Amino acid sequence: MEVVSITTSISKLFGTNIITIENRKEVATMNAQRAQELASSPIMANVTCNGEKIYIEHVDEQNGTATIHSLDAPNNKQSVSVTSLNEQ
Repeated sequence: MEVVSITTSISKLFGTNIITIENRKEVATMNAQRAQELASSPIMANVTCNGEKIYIEHVDEQNGTATIHSLDAPNNKQSVSVTSLNEQ
């Protein structure tokens, strides 16, 4: 699993002072083994795909793909690369 650090910066000019607010978030990109662990777990992990919260139904470790469902639209089944999944 690779950890990617995402930094969002917001700067605003107030008179002659600049205020910068930074929000750092570490997101772990998925590998097939970790995706399988999460799919097999009785505890639902916080996983996203393209920013959308999902749950993992099945993992094909040989092909590196996962069958996922959106939490907002559980009937919408997709097959995606496990590298597109992020564990929060």
